[in-house]
Amino acid sequence: METYYYLTTKSAFSTTVPKPDYFVADDIVEMTEEQREFYIANPTASVDEIRECKLVEMMSYTPSLEEYKNMMLEELNTLSILTSVKLIPEHRRANAIMTLSLLNLNSQHNTIYNRTFAEEILNEANRIDSLCREEYYRVNELIENAVTNEEVDKAFNSNQYNTFI
Repeated sequence: METYYYLTTKSAFSTTVPKPDYFVADDIVEMTEEQREFYIANPTASVDEIRECKLVEMMSYTPSLEEYKNMMLEELNTLSILTSVKLIPEHRRANAIMTLSLLNLNSQHNTIYNRTFAEEILNEANRIDSLCREEYYRVNELIENAVTNEEVDKAFNSNQYNTFI
């Protein structure tokens, strides 16, 4: 079965159905042999690239040093928060706070944890949050003092969050 290749203003497609002679849509044209070969070799090419049989080079974008620093500082902030939450999940923190609140109110409600365990969770959460904050500020300073994007990468990659786990 023969395959036919067509271009429209918005897409390229192949089908086993030939374009009928009476089909009057002006925006469907059969591809040339060169266009067919190009389309088969580059199935994700745009219509314009197929029409011209030439891939358009994507402009590579290199952020400025300041843009890159800001981007990496945002990533560092996220990494710091995620590390803290991974080590002591929010629900454990919330349950510990609720337990202590109910116990301090001399509430008759059942608590999730006993006082000692709730205090241990919150003390550990504070310790981990402090470690994450200290690590953030240590790496932040290295990133701020970097003078090239490569130095920013080196500073970011020096983080020690994986040792907290």
